[in-house]
Amino acid sequence: MMNSKIPDGFPKNRIESLRTWKSDSALNNVVYTFSEATQEEVRDYIKKRVPDKLLSVDDIQNVVYEPDDLQNLEGEIESVRPQVDTGIGFVVFLPWERLNIHQSRIASWLVDNAFGETRGQDEQGSRLIEIYNQSDRLSMKTGARYHETREGNSPHTDAPQVINDPDYLCLRCVSDAWIGGESILVSADSIYNNLLKNAPDIISILSSDFLFHQRGVPQVGKEEFFTAPVMSKDEGGIRLRFLDHYIREGHEIAGKPLTNDQERAIQYINSLCEQSDLQFKAHLASGQQVVFANKRMLHARTEFVDRNPANEIYDLAQLEDLATANRLMDRTWSYKRHK
Repeated sequence: MMNSKIPDGFPKNRIESLRTWKSDSALNNVVYTFSEATQEEVRDYIKKRVPDKLLSVDDIQNVVYEPDDLQNLEGEIESVRPQVDTGIGFVVFLPWERLNIHQSRIASWLVDNAFGETRGQDEQGSRLIEIYNQSDRLSMKTGARYHETREGNSPHTDAPQVINDPDYLCLRCVSDAWIGGESILVSADSIYNNLLKNAPDIISILSSDFLFHQRGVPQVGKEEFFTAPVMSKDEGGIRLRFLDHYIREGHEIAGKPLTNDQERAIQYINSLCEQSDLQFKAHLASGQQVVFANKRMLHARTEFVDRNPANEIYDLAQLEDLATANRLMDRTWSYKRHK
């Protein structure tokens, strides 16, 4: 019989917070539209600094964020930040007005930088990653990273393989898929309440040490893996670090197979995230952007299909006609600036 004692520091009673939403919760303040003053400020900022052309990912991430010249944007981000940090946990920004698709990608990049310090996501130090299907033959099961495939059904926090994982995940839909690609969010607080009610013994398992493979990022030290819990408690509440494939690889590389209890806990979390009553689903349209508290929820997507064959390099010329373009998302990892 497993010990169902709740670990020290974790709530013994059900969490009552703004992040305990479910699929039928009334989330009236999810969507945010920037004021005309901020939109004009951003348009002017981009016009002065960026040529009107097809912009590569390097062109975008090389645009320097200068807060003194974007005070309206700074102010509005600070007004909405509590919704992400201590409120429901995420915000959806509507498309920018009177900007072409390339300029609007830069506007969203400025939002990413207003939320925090953007950092590298791969060995090349890329701070902005384009997410698209690079080949129908790629799969996480054969070593591909999630963002390189069109696979779905993989609940995770972003950068679980990074010791210092990001505070915010910023995703912008540049071009939507032909079909599928719906985003799924599940709150850590709702997960915890479910565990507390139905499987309290799993909380102690998830709060114990797991091994995470440091794949796709610069290594820290000589080891290819590091130790961390899936679930922990900090000043912000319940926090998660999870992607089952990276955990399995970490244990395999270390030569330390998952215990039966650990396997059961991982399976429970995966199954729990497929329960429709806990999910918030959103199909981001082209131009929309979501920013959420990366450590406070799991996210996933449904499998998608594109209009055109997959290519290793995304042809930006497709963006001249979004009706025929393949799915493309811009992803940024943002870290709070501590004053």
